[in-house]
Amino acid sequence: MLPNFLIIGAEKAATTWLARCLAEHPSAYLPPQKEIFFFSSRFDRGLDWYEAQFAGWKGQRRVGEATPVYLSHPTAAARIRVLLGEIDLVVSLRHPVDRAYSAFWHNLRRGRLRPDADFQASMAADACEIRSRGEYPSHLGRYLEVLPRHRVLVLVYEQLRDQPERELARCLEFLDLERPFRPSVLHARLNEGGKAITSATGPVRAARSVVRGAVLETMRRGLLPASAERRLVPVAERVFGRLAGGLGRASRAYEPLPETLRSELMERHYPDQVPHLEALLAVDLRGSWTPAADGRMGADAA
Repeated sequence: MLPNFLIIGAEKAATTWLARCLAEHPSAYLPPQKEIFFFSSRFDRGLDWYEAQFAGWKGQRRVGEATPVYLSHPTAAARIRVLLGEIDLVVSLRHPVDRAYSAFWHNLRRGRLRPDADFQASMAADACEIRSRGEYPSHLGRYLEVLPRHRVLVLVYEQLRDQPERELARCLEFLDLERPFRPSVLHARLNEGGKAITSATGPVRAARSVVRGAVLETMRRGLLPASAERRLVPVAERVFGRLAGGLGRASRAYEPLPETLRSELMERHYPDQVPHLEALLAVDLRGSWTPAADGRMGADAA
């Protein structure tokens, strides 16, 4: 079985939350591993390998997967169109500077950036592609060149955060999934951040990721039951969490992004993004992405 819908991005824009919500729907199937990366870095593994990732499908009408790097990958759109036809796509967009800042701290925790890395310098250098992955008009343009507009649902992270039930209902309607539906994770926190960076964070997170990948690979080979991820991965999380606590003290606490810097970086790196996206997608982003008079985001202002 191949998917008939994809969640393609953006990264750090609640795609994990959205995938978890849809995975609970009785008429939808998403594989245990959220990010498969087939149309990006694993395309050479072939279509048979990709289809095998959905071996747990049990007749659900909707089959999908969520790999948020697909949105920014230069050839993913063409590959998806050729192999999956006019498939339905779900996209969640987040204020590009906020998305970049979240990705910056994520990459710090993963050990992909130096512990003393500077956010502005990382943006300027496009370290770990934290800037370019937020260049939404060009990324979405590739998809709209190969798919009709009605096949692409665009959600806004800030609206998902503030009105999760309403925005999930929009997604269910788009995918023609039965409503009403209230998943257990509906009010789970989106893109939880603010964790301190320690000297041990990068290596420990990498080791923990290897353990999780090994469990999932063994499940796909049929050597472990589907429940293994729920039982074994939390054990590994606890073990490596204790290891991180023992190996290093917090050397850098999370720092909120000042609104003045946020606005400055938006103007510097994404000066025309809002009008371009509004024209391209026929959506209103100003209420969510334009700072209110008191300096807060419009969606957060009373």
